[in-house]
Amino acid sequence: MFEIIRPQGIYFDNAATSLMPKEVLDVLQKYYTCKRSNIGRGMHKLGINATFKVEEVREKLMNYFNADDFYVFFVFNSTFASNISALSYRGKMNSIAFSVLEHNSAYLPWFRVAKQNNANIHYLELDAHYDVIYEGYYDVAVISHASNVIGKVNHVKRIADLMVVDGAQIVGHREINLNQSHIDVFYFSAHKCLGPYGAGALFIRKDKFEMFESAYLGGGSVKYVDRERFVLKQPPHSWESGTPAIAEIIAMGKALDLINENIDYIKTQEKQLIKRMLEVMEELGLEHYGEKDKQLPIFAFNVPGIKYLKVAELLNQHNIYVRAGHHCAHLLMDYLGIEGCVRASLHFYNTLDEINAFNEVLKKVKA
Repeated sequence: MFEIIRPQGIYFDNAATSLMPKEVLDVLQKYYTCKRSNIGRGMHKLGINATFKVEEVREKLMNYFNADDFYVFFVFNSTFASNISALSYRGKMNSIAFSVLEHNSAYLPWFRVAKQNNANIHYLELDAHYDVIYEGYYDVAVISHASNVIGKVNHVKRIADLMVVDGAQIVGHREINLNQSHIDVFYFSAHKCLGPYGAGALFIRKDKFEMFESAYLGGGSVKYVDRERFVLKQPPHSWESGTPAIAEIIAMGKALDLINENIDYIKTQEKQLIKRMLEVMEELGLEHYGEKDKQLPIFAFNVPGIKYLKVAELLNQHNIYVRAGHHCAHLLMDYLGIEGCVRASLHFYNTLDEINAFNEVLKKVKA
């Protein structure tokens, strides 16, 4: 097992960003102190090594996600991936569907494109178990693979010619087999799955790629330029203009290695944490939003009679770090009929002792 770099206190804000293993930080430090160089056309060993290391991570991504049928692009984060895919879309846009679970970063870029195209916009509701109710067929559908608020894992079904799936909350917790899925566009951020800030990946199915024309151009993406025209390189490099976050991409590869080697342990630990946390929710009589048969350790709740911001402030005074607000999920807040809530999000490295401490503090908050 690897060493997690921990802050002082109890860190229950992993859905916003996970903690980082020392092994990942070591990769960053090694690049910046010993290996720093740009990728691409540098004909020296530092540049050649950096290019090799970045392309090695691309190969890891293809293997880890079983994504031979996809082009894999490096991006800065999930929000960037959502925007660049939406802005680059040139396919049919008469109708689009969103689930009410969507994070604003998944929703807004495609919502704007839909509005610009006067598309019919549909919203997929939830059943009593918080499962998305898949109905109808559309040109595009945007679905979160897992909710950042209630931890619900969605089983993606094909209800559109282009299925766009936000993977920000699922990666690092569950294996994803893209080739065998109904997913056409998929993305995630490294910083939510043990990696650094500033790196992530965007996957686009090869047989859907003709629906896109890159809206992001510049150095590194073109093969030929003159006063009349330009010719882009072949994908994936046609979508990777400018210098990427090289060290962060290489470190993301290390994070994926650690996850891949320990995924069974991660799932076992999280199952225990989920069980205890649900017991605490019930013992305390909290207003808990989401299913009882939870698959990811993300818990949204309110304490009756106390503002959610106040609850988070009181927890912070006891060095317990949670998040409070709408969690960039206005559609879901509206669906739940609440203004906001507290979110405690755990990862495999959290402990039962930490949950028990959280329980004791919330008892005092309620008193």
